Amino acid sequence: MCIAIPKQIRSIETIDDMRHAIVTRQGQSEKISLVMTPQAEVGDTVLVFQGNAIRVVSETEAQQIEAALACLGDALAGESIEDGLRQGFGDLIDNPGQLPPHLQSQVGKKVL
Repeated sequence: MCIAIPKQIRSIETIDDMRHAIVTRQGQSEKISLVMTPQAEVGDTVLVFQGNAIRVVSETEAQQIEAALACLGDALAGESIEDGLRQGFGDLIDNPGQLPPHLQSQVGKKVL
């Protein structure tokens, strides 16, 4: 399974006509490419996959993704996920068989 992680853009630089950003998450920084997200600006949160920002996301969506990742981490560590399950996956629990709105908008779009 591949997972894109939300990270916040702290700075942007252009090198040889290519935009790059320094992004952070939980105190860790890395340099990524902004080639697929030319609209991204400092302060934006982007989904990062394999060193590339693939989409700008809202703070609400970033928080939902972080909650889901925390719940998965707890499950992998053998901890109880009862409390985090609704917070991390409430959109799926409340709408079984339906994609959440942010994924519905992606149906039919070309994927990398």
